Amino acid sequence: MAHFEVASMISVSFLKFRYQVVGFNISGHSESRQNTSVSGRLVCAAVSSAAIMVANGISKILETEKYIQVTNGKLLVKIDLEYIIPCKALFDALFFHLKELSKDYPNNIKFCEKELSYSD
Repeated sequence: MAHFEVASMISVSFLKFRYQVVGFNISGHSESRQNTSVSGRLVCAAVSSAAIMVANGISKILETEKYIQVTNGKLLVKIDLEYIIPCKALFDALFFHLKELSKDYPNNIKFCEKELSYSD
């Protein structure tokens, strides 16, 4: 039986309310099973660095870390609607950056958008 190496992917979900980004959820890794994919590790580092920079910026702007959750290699940032305006530039920059990276590395990043009802 032939053995095929399957690369894992980074999952990036942007959370939106009325077309405005209110958060993001990032999980997974972009590396091969044998951990030999240099480009996969670089993509993972690029995504992680950008996401952590935005999470740190949000916590600084809002003066709290309550909107940021890190668990088992997953990063979730989701703000209350009243904070859309002060966080907009950071969210938009990350959105466009990761959307472009996902186009350049479609085998490494799964990019999606999820519209929330805000009871979510």
